[in-house]
Amino acid sequence: MNSNSDYARCIELARPRPARSTARLALRADHALARHEPEWAELAEVPAFTALGGDGTNEHVAVLDTGIERATAALRDNWAAGVSTIPGDNFFWRGGYRTDSFFHGTATGGIVAQTMPRVRLVALKCFDQRRARNDAAWWVAAIDWLHRWQERRGIRGIVVNVSMGLAPGRAPRGSAAWTKAWQDVRALERAIARSVDEFGNVYCAAAANDGQRGSPAAYPAAFDGLVLAVGSIRLARADGDSGSESRFLVELSEFSNTNAYVDFVCPGEDVWSFLPTRTARAFRRAYRGAIRAGVVRVTRVRYGRRRQWLVELDGTSFASPALAGMVAGLLGEYKRANDGRLPTTAEIRRVLVERSERFVDPTGRTWLVPTMLAGGNAVLSGFHDDD
Repeated sequence: MNSNSDYARCIELARPRPARSTARLALRADHALARHEPEWAELAEVPAFTALGGDGTNEHVAVLDTGIERATAALRDNWAAGVSTIPGDNFFWRGGYRTDSFFHGTATGGIVAQTMPRVRLVALKCFDQRRARNDAAWWVAAIDWLHRWQERRGIRGIVVNVSMGLAPGRAPRGSAAWTKAWQDVRALERAIARSVDEFGNVYCAAAANDGQRGSPAAYPAAFDGLVLAVGSIRLARADGDSGSESRFLVELSEFSNTNAYVDFVCPGEDVWSFLPTRTARAFRRAYRGAIRAGVVRVTRVRYGRRRQWLVELDGTSFASPALAGMVAGLLGEYKRANDGRLPTTAEIRRVLVERSERFVDPTGRTWLVPTMLAGGNAVLSGFHDDD
């Protein structure tokens, strides 16, 4: 069982960043990262991750989170199905619409859809920030519901994004809370293992935002080998650069967990995604002071005939769905090349490693940034400035 405060520490949403020196990295103009647009609000453009993996047609990504608002203009065409496993959750059906009572699930689903624009989203609502307590059993129930949904439709091989985490190490060792937390972790592990083994699903999980607190293990990201754990980087185009090379600012996000089980890192800082249309006003009211101070940035753009609110976000929560979208593209590519056969999580990991760019942080550790491009393995040297 997670308290709201524990959950908030796992998915910290938007907060000011201290001043810092940034690393500069020169990339060729045709380099995969040079073609990546860190401003996700450019809705007319598809990130470079889709250069080989297609657009997600016929693929599904389930989002285990706070729900996805079906009425959100930018995500209407991506909706496939949804459920809330929270007892008495009338908000999910508010006004006849499936609704995200917060914004976190809609934002993560939005990043999936920006990475693979034709992917179908399955909203698994199993957390409600309005409640004093939330139960991890709701997470397991959501996974079980997904299995039944797959069985009815004969669908195997769905990507599941989990931008939430259980951190049992925070409870006093030997306490009732500690015992319950580890019971929850084991129940979640069994549910995910069944999902992977029997249904061919692939799980991507946020590494958590406790990097400045010693990176305590967060689950399901820490189920090493069972899920793909995702940390966060900041990636921004440098001003004033031109010519055959693009100058980028690249660094590991200060908040990102750095545990050994972290498989990949994706942009998870200063990224834009969608606010639920029906709760955007409530969000802006709740964060009014932070918005006025510039700590939280929101904007509104025209999307077709409608207007869509966007919010700028930080967190591994928003790096993980970028990878989930890429994996959906890889699943489609793999099935087309192998007469419909599904890859294992290990096979997906191997292909992602082969198609990842590498950079070395100031501590000497190498990190992998998947790009979805054939012929990856480019080594990025000179990550940090000598001074």
